[in-house]
Amino acid sequence: MRVKIVAYTECEGGNCPTTYITDGGTVLVQGYDMAQPNPANGLLPGHAFAEVPPALLERHARRQGGQRWIAPTHPTEQGTVLVAGAVVDDPEALAIVRLPAGETLVEVTGEVIA
Repeated sequence: MRVKIVAYTECEGGNCPTTYITDGGTVLVQGYDMAQPNPANGLLPGHAFAEVPPALLERHARRQGGQRWIAPTHPTEQGTVLVAGAVVDDPEALAIVRLPAGETLVEVTGEVIA
């Protein structure tokens, strides 16, 4: 799976919350890994929450020609949002992204922008 950066945040250390589009047209969100699969939190096996700033998702929508991010998010008390998706395990995508410890890369299904 080939990926291309759409939107990113400025932060220290190089790898920061980022959105990507894949060669298959799906959207990937890189953020802080906030949960393991658990029926109590609504996550299926192989899925996780990526925590990101909401401005990143709005930036992604605008850069893709939309007005706003419409895929489901869950607000946190810290002013960030959680984005749920299937954990990406594709070696080609992971080689490009190079996730640091504590972060995850999730694939969001369905419509993400309007």
